[in-house]
Amino acid sequence: PEPATPTTPVASKPDATATSVATPDSVSDSGMGQLQLDGQVPATPTTGTADMAAGVDEILDTNEQMLRRSLFYEEGFSGFVLDFVAELDRAHRPVPDDVLLMALVVWYKSVLHSETRPRLTPATSVGKPDWLSTLKRLVGASVHTSAAFVLMALKPDDGPDALPSWLEGGVVTCPVEEARACFTELMVTAVRRLALDPTQEELKVLTGLVDAIEQAVPTVSHHWRHMSHFGMLVEALAASHARVVQVMIEKELLGLLLHLYLGPKSPGNAKDFPKLAAMGTSNPWPANGRAEADCTGLLRAVSVMMQGNAALPPKSTMMVTHSMRQTLVPKLCDTDPMAGVGPRSEPLLVELCRRADAKLLLDVASVTLSQLHKQFAEPVLRVRQSRCALLLCALLLNIEGEPPGRAWLAVEEEMAEVRETLLRELLKHLRSALLELADTYNTTRTSTARPLAQALVMMGHIPGVAAVLERFRADLEHSAKAMTEHLRSRQQQPGGAAAPPPAVEGASVAGLLGQMSDAMTCAKQGLLPTELYVVSESPEAAGAAGVYRQENAGG
Repeated sequence: PEPATPTTPVASKPDATATSVATPDSVSDSGMGQLQLDGQVPATPTTGTADMAAGVDEILDTNEQMLRRSLFYEEGFSGFVLDFVAELDRAHRPVPDDVLLMALVVWYKSVLHSETRPRLTPATSVGKPDWLSTLKRLVGASVHTSAAFVLMALKPDDGPDALPSWLEGGVVTCPVEEARACFTELMVTAVRRLALDPTQEELKVLTGLVDAIEQAVPTVSHHWRHMSHFGMLVEALAASHARVVQVMIEKELLGLLLHLYLGPKSPGNAKDFPKLAAMGTSNPWPANGRAEADCTGLLRAVSVMMQGNAALPPKSTMMVTHSMRQTLVPKLCDTDPMAGVGPRSEPLLVELCRRADAKLLLDVASVTLSQLHKQFAEPVLRVRQSRCALLLCALLLNIEGEPPGRAWLAVEEEMAEVRETLLRELLKHLRSALLELADTYNTTRTSTARPLAQALVMMGHIPGVAAVLERFRADLEHSAKAMTEHLRSRQQQPGGAAAPPPAVEGASVAGLLGQMSDAMTCAKQGLLPTELYVVSESPEAAGAAGVYRQENAGG
């Protein structure tokens, strides 16, 4: 029998010229009860029946697309690809390039975009191969695959997010820290592999990555909480090859990264540098809830690019010159004086002082020394205090042992005067703190004597410093005796410190510094509320056992 024409159409009549795929919202389910889906085809279909058949086709097509998309993110699909690639690797059979590139596509588009991120890391893939370890091993073993992965990461992303590239999506804008960290780690692996013995083609790939990083800077400012992973990639590039570092400098990346670090305080103009979003929160210090972008890797890359005495290109020169005294040096002193230090880099403040006159060197030394003469209770401020002590050691270390090809702009006589002034002021502050300690000390009061003494002991191990301290032998002997006698006078108190050895008259400079070190080592930990924390990978921190407390990077 002829089916009755429905009074309400199932869906609007499709446009004959439309080519877009139907979505679930573009069709209606009204009139579904009147449809006959038993396979019988009317002999003379009416217009209403044709409309209903078209609506059913759209629904079926949409459901099929949704099913395919859901299967694409299922662990069964991505796990099959991972197991296949891992089995080839385990059997010591070469993984074809097209198979490995296909696996990289599945990893990025399926696993990293999945809500559960199945088997992404060893922690989520117990007893089975995981994506990160497998891909790092395969990408790190092949220059060709590393280059192909970097090129894939630089191409425009054809996904629904319409991101410029995988690089920007995986390193900068991804909201999931685990996925962002894994993508960055694989990118760093590829960069390091390309830099082992690069050919012209491989250097060309790394140069393309430099261009992509330059274009991503404005987006990074909007996602400043993800700065740490962006910095890791920039640092890996700066540490990759001398030619790559030269390309980074020539493309004005040094000035651009400083522009990003300084944010609203950057002297860069709109003509030469891009507009950035406001970064960080408004409270003045981390102890009060301030959140700052983690620029550790970024500043290490800047420090590497500033090594040597070669002239910088115009924009970078303008940025360094105009920001050095007004904004850059004060910000580094206020946040992290040792920022930029790494396996291949000195603290950025050292590199800035190297390119400036002796006045800046003296100003930096005076500001950081003033932080040791303060009492701090919050751990984050005490960590900064220890970083100030480490910077003073780094300045003295570089003044005494000037690396080849990295001469100071200041003349030798000026640097010697700065060194002598620094040590004289340190001893002056120490003597003042010890006098205050003897006059007003009680079991609950803290003192700045110990941080100052700890810094002095640390500096005493630097070659050349002991010879300068000979000129201040009387002050040094007085301070060592005062510390030793003060602790010995408290040995009878309940819970008091262990008695240090008595002061030795006529000891050498090294012996006097040893007396200070022994006095602090014998002091009970609970009675050292102002002891300095060391959070550093620098060699100066390695021999500080018994004087400084070693802490992990998280504080």
